[in-house]
Amino acid sequence: MENFNQDEVFNNRKTPILKDFKCKVVVYIIGYGLTLLPFIIFFYVWLFYDFLLAVGIALFTFIVSNIILSKLRFSSIPLEELEFSHSNIEIAKWFVFMHICK
Repeated sequence: MENFNQDEVFNNRKTPILKDFKCKVVVYIIGYGLTLLPFIIFFYVWLFYDFLLAVGIALFTFIVSNIILSKLRFSSIPLEELEFSHSNIEIAKWFVFMHICK
């Protein structure tokens, strides 16, 4: 087994840099929107309908939002970067960088 410095290997990650304000706004709308959407829908349905219905719909929206995030991840992050874990904001940043704000 070779001796290597983990910091050198894992710090060579390339992350896109967005300079336009509109692109940054779109990143945060996509990232936080997909993260908070199940909670927002849960509280809305809980307030106006029923708790158990809210739990079921929240689980469904959690699954749907994660499917959307995985589709965004595989459609926009380069192959050499897929082995690293990415947060929702990083996935949204890669998507906006590759598809919206080139």
